[in-house]
Amino acid sequence: MASVRTTYPDGQGIQGAGPAGHRFVWVSLHDPSPQELAAVQAEFGLPASVVDDLRTTARRPALEVQGELLVAVVKTASWVAAEELVRLGEVQLVLADGFVVSVDRDTAVPSRVRQDLQADPELAGAGPAAVLPSVADHAVEGYGRVLTAINDAVEEVEEAVFTP
Repeated sequence: MASVRTTYPDGQGIQGAGPAGHRFVWVSLHDPSPQELAAVQAEFGLPASVVDDLRTTARRPALEVQGELLVAVVKTASWVAAEELVRLGEVQLVLADGFVVSVDRDTAVPSRVRQDLQADPELAGAGPAAVLPSVADHAVEGYGRVLTAINDAVEEVEEAVFTP
């Protein structure tokens, strides 16, 4: 159980960034305890139904609006070369004006998104709206690596079967 809380500035003072962006807080929880979810629910006023959904792994990707909240589930896949297996995960996101709460069962994707936001103040200046597309981009990169690995494995089998 690990959580990361990051506050991103509003983009003011960035050279050439134009108008100020949105200051926001991102609380990222990895396999949270019921106490962590209760604390986040109290802090951000999340509905009980949203928190209940965050407690369990989602059955499929999803994107829905619940009042002022955007709730998303992004499924992830990564290739573990040392073990020659595909590891499946997910990132659940709750986005609102001023905050993002994520529950991840794949720590690599949120970590990469945080790196992107820290490296690009203009992206971070877009506020919570920058998080979902960045999570999706990194998830898709993982799919590409998995597909490449599977294709390589198929070619190896094909070569072994059809080589005299």
